[in-house]
Amino acid sequence: MSLPTPQEWSPATSPLVLAGYGRRIIAWLVDVLIFAVPFVLVILATTDVNTSDPAASIPIGVSVAFAVVFIMYQTIMITWRGQTVGAMSMSIKVVRLDTNEKPGWQPSAIRALIPQVAGEVPLIGPLLVLAIYGWMFVDRRRQGLHDKAAGTIVVSAR
Repeated sequence: MSLPTPQEWSPATSPLVLAGYGRRIIAWLVDVLIFAVPFVLVILATTDVNTSDPAASIPIGVSVAFAVVFIMYQTIMITWRGQTVGAMSMSIKVVRLDTNEKPGWQPSAIRALIPQVAGEVPLIGPLLVLAIYGWMFVDRRRQGLHDKAAGTIVVSAR
């Protein structure tokens, strides 16, 4: 039996089960917390945080370093296992839409880069990230825009 093309793929034509929204959100939160806690501790230890606007007191280099490390983490984990630590905790995984296999370096990097780079855009970064991830709520394959660009879907690993 041949796999459907990405244009033909639908939940009805695949043996895979799409990951639920809640499991995806919790997995993402676990991954963010793994990095956010040390990030906040570094900022508190090295920066005089202005309490009237704490976000403005974060040095741009620290923010960019966080994004780069998070991109590397996601790219390596998705390429290696098809899962991040958060995805493992929720029993979900990322697969290529055309082969149902874990993605290689390029799709994993694209998938990781898009929301992180968008998040660095001054003033509107958080809204862009929300749109990128939120697209899964209106997509029949539950793909965020980063999944669409990478040609990936998120499925149950059970």
